[in-house]
Amino acid sequence: MRFWRELVRQKSIKNNRFSSVTGKRLLSCLLLVLAILFFLSSLGPRILFSFPANSASLPDYQKIVANYEQYVRQQMVRDKIPGLSVAFRHQDFFWAKGFGWADLENEVPASAASSYRLASITKTMTAVAILLLYEERKIDLDAEVQEYVPYFPRKPWPITIRQLLGHLGGISHYRNYDLEGHIREPKTTQEALAIFQNFPLVAEPGTRYNYSTYGYNLLGAVVEAVSGMPYAEFIRRRIAEPLGMEATRLDSQADLTPGRVRGYRLVADDWRRSEFIDTSSRFAGGGVRSTVEDLVKYAYGLIIEGKILQPETRRMMLTSQVQKNGLFTNYGMGWVVDPWNGHFHVNHGGSQQETRTHLAVFPEERLVIAVACNLEGANLSRYVRVLAENIFGEKMDALAYPTSVDTTIIWRACEQAFSYGLSYFSRNKSPLATSTSEIAANFSAFNQHLNPKLLARQRRRAWDFVLTGVHPAGGQVLTKIGSFMAEALAKHGDKPLAFYRQHGPAALFHDYIELGEKESNRRQLPGFDKEIRQVINGWAEDWPRTFTPESLDIDFPPGINWEVFTKQLKSAFAGRLIYPDLSAGYLNAAQEALNRQKVEEALHLVNLGLEVYPLSPSLHAASGIAHFWQGNIPQAKKAFEQAFSLNPHHQAVSVDRFLSWSSQLERAKKTAEALALLEVALLHYPREARLHFESGRLNLQAGNHEKALAAAEKALALDPNMEEARELIEKIKKK
Repeated sequence: MRFWRELVRQKSIKNNRFSSVTGKRLLSCLLLVLAILFFLSSLGPRILFSFPANSASLPDYQKIVANYEQYVRQQMVRDKIPGLSVAFRHQDFFWAKGFGWADLENEVPASAASSYRLASITKTMTAVAILLLYEERKIDLDAEVQEYVPYFPRKPWPITIRQLLGHLGGISHYRNYDLEGHIREPKTTQEALAIFQNFPLVAEPGTRYNYSTYGYNLLGAVVEAVSGMPYAEFIRRRIAEPLGMEATRLDSQADLTPGRVRGYRLVADDWRRSEFIDTSSRFAGGGVRSTVEDLVKYAYGLIIEGKILQPETRRMMLTSQVQKNGLFTNYGMGWVVDPWNGHFHVNHGGSQQETRTHLAVFPEERLVIAVACNLEGANLSRYVRVLAENIFGEKMDALAYPTSVDTTIIWRACEQAFSYGLSYFSRNKSPLATSTSEIAANFSAFNQHLNPKLLARQRRRAWDFVLTGVHPAGGQVLTKIGSFMAEALAKHGDKPLAFYRQHGPAALFHDYIELGEKESNRRQLPGFDKEIRQVINGWAEDWPRTFTPESLDIDFPPGINWEVFTKQLKSAFAGRLIYPDLSAGYLNAAQEALNRQKVEEALHLVNLGLEVYPLSPSLHAASGIAHFWQGNIPQAKKAFEQAFSLNPHHQAVSVDRFLSWSSQLERAKKTAEALALLEVALLHYPREARLHFESGRLNLQAGNHEKALAAAEKALALDPNMEEARELIEKIKKK
């Protein structure tokens, strides 16, 4: 880019060296060729081929890229994304390309070099900055933050740097996004901290994971105080320049930024310009701008090539922190740590005005994928997933549906052992437990908690075992079992571990059982009880018959005939013990119908889904929402009770989901239905302060002052730090 600009500048100099007519023509031709090459390079993919000697074992990248480009173009139309850029590096192969428009009004194409706001991917860079200073012994991760930022007010409990890095510091996220999310004036570091520094903590530090951009702004202030540099300069000098990230900078509306995209949002299904905000108010939590090419350089250099940070620091950064209750947060230091289909996988996304971004890293496979677009609220995870699936030759999200309540619990245990166990073994090259007695105890616990004959009487105990089985609180029993099986099959099996990522948990457990039944292994490998083996072997038999390319590649195109589709699924899966869970298709279609105020259509779609997936908590919960939307409160409550009975820990009946649905009903002017929904939630989460607060707020709207006051006081009693509840109580008393 700089070379091209310099040529253009030199052309305008009157005293140029090409004085002859021939020289001028040569220069013009050269400039024209360079201009064409530059323009084409900005539109087309950027590819670097550098294969090792044994290239026969590598994927067919040409086919992968061709298939993926077709997918992106089709999916962008469905998602209504104006412009999108993608880049990936897998071992020594690099590819990057832009799709659509970086600027709709001026018809500027998106390219590999388009510059997007990174939003929360910025947090990964702030974490690296802190860890660089930690390696230089300038920061103690377990020191209180006031040691470095003394003007930040002290709270009832100390807050450490380590806790802030893992969103365990109790610092609030946005409390009133209508005010805090739309700041247009530039802020200094101290002004950015002043926005939240007097907010009460949301929890005692260390006790609860609470994602917080403000916590990372505080870390940015630490970087500046310790290094003596402005945050932007530190990121440039210590991270961007060493990793060759020439397009990475702090976002600025005043600076000229090559390739800057224009952001958009959807309003009534039409594109509108994004609202202007100044990101200096979230500088270290979401203020950096870059390209997908630079993101790949960043993650590949930092995590895979091991540049900048020492190995032990890097490992600490990519290891999940733990709450005081013994549960992993699935967040390390600046990175989400989330096993994916048995791969060790870390990532971070970003979302704010003008942008949506996602950066995914598979360190053991040496793969980095970066995606960015200029549509607010777009879902980019599918673009990452499809590309990873093409590269690995596997289905990353092949969800399974067991056909009984009790085998669903067993399946979830197998799924957890598979994903966390394979991921652990892949990263560490050894199982989590190596003691013979400990391994035997782990298998014994699995058999005791998940015996099919006893499950009907101990389902809650079984669910507790499964849900804590990958956490320190549960002794990581399932991770230990899964990583032990992975080692056994890697050493003594006849298939590579990649086979099991392609064929799922049923194949892993089935082959381990077969390996253990060999005469030479009977005394060495702990096993599963007969009843559990029968369930697993039944799954392994049905899996290849139902998890076919045809069933896994269903795309749910617009205009699909759901009645015909449902009949086809029922016929294909009849009599099977396990089959693909495609309920998301029904759920998405029902949600789209609700968005169009087509409640009857939404309910019809949900009921069709329940014909195929009668044990789906998500579909029963969706049925409940549709009934609430209709005003049929008794039927809605019945549907939610069914969802809870199937799986009380399912995401579909989580506190966050209830709060989201309550908000949707409120926006639709259905206050009575929203209050009834909160009643259902409070039956199952009586000690959740947020639910009581929402009940109080909505009761106040409905004019039920007595109920509103009781709910607000209950919220404050449960969470004395809930300032919103205190304010609500004062507001009610003034009525």
